[in-house]
Amino acid sequence: MGALDENGIWLYTEDDPASPFSDTLNLLAESTSDQFTADRARLSAVEGRGNASAWSPSFTNAAVGNGAVNAYWARVGALVHWSWKWVFGSTSNITGVFVSDLPTAVTGGSWMAVGSGFVGRGTATSNRTTLVCRMSSSSGFNLWMDGDSVNEDSPLGPWLAGDVISVGGVYLAA
Repeated sequence: MGALDENGIWLYTEDDPASPFSDTLNLLAESTSDQFTADRARLSAVEGRGNASAWSPSFTNAAVGNGAVNAYWARVGALVHWSWKWVFGSTSNITGVFVSDLPTAVTGGSWMAVGSGFVGRGTATSNRTTLVCRMSSSSGFNLWMDGDSVNEDSPLGPWLAGDVISVGGVYLAA
C-alpha cells in the first residue's frame, strides 16, 4: 500500500508494528521528495533573478547631460547579461578616455572583453563603428574601436545630439 506525496513520489505504508521494509524504501523516497522541493525553490530563485532590472551605469570622463541612457541587466548564478544605450543630447559630452562601470565586479582582469556594440551618427544604419568593451578595472570598461579608445574625439567627427552608443555583453561575476 502507499500513496503519492505532493512531489509525485510514491511513499509506502504498512500496518506491521515492527520496523517494516517500507521504512527502508521510504528513506530513499522521502530524501528524493525533499530534494525535489529544494530544487524547485532554487529554480524559482534563479528564474526570479533572471528578470531584467533597470540599471544606471556610471560614466567617467563623460556627461549624459540632456541625453538619455537606458540600461538593463540580469544575473543568473554567476552569469551576468547587461546592455545600455546612450542617445546624446545637445549637452552630452565625452571629455577624455571614456569609462563605464558594470552592474557587478567581473571575474578576470584588465584587457578582457566583456561585450561589444556600436557608435553611430543618429538612427541611420550607415555611418556606424563597431566597438569592443574592454575591462580597465574589476568593474569598469573602456570602449575600443580600430585600436583606439573612445574619447572626446568621436570616430564620426565631433559628438552631436542624436549620436548613439549602444553596447552589451555577458560575463562571469566575481
